[in-house]
Amino acid sequence: MQLPVEKAGCVIGKGGCNIKTLISMTNCFMMIPNHPVDNNPMLRMLTIAANDQATLDRGHQEVLNVIANNGVLMTSPSSGNYIVMK
Repeated sequence: MQLPVEKAGCVIGKGGCNIKTLISMTNCFMMIPNHPVDNNPMLRMLTIAANDQATLDRGHQEVLNVIANNGVLMTSPSSGNYIVMK
């Protein structure tokens, strides 16, 4: 998925903390290369991969949640974890 540069920063987090936590809690592979999307320096590409569709969908939704919360990463209390990071 393509992200505006500033939203890519929210997903990555300081020192990569958000994306590392997203990877850990969703069991998805996620990667945002250092370079922008071809022909548009304002966009970055986020790659998400998983072993099954449900896991992929959860990873995608968690990324959207981080973007909606401006870089704050939260999991639901029912998941057994509750993490808030800025």
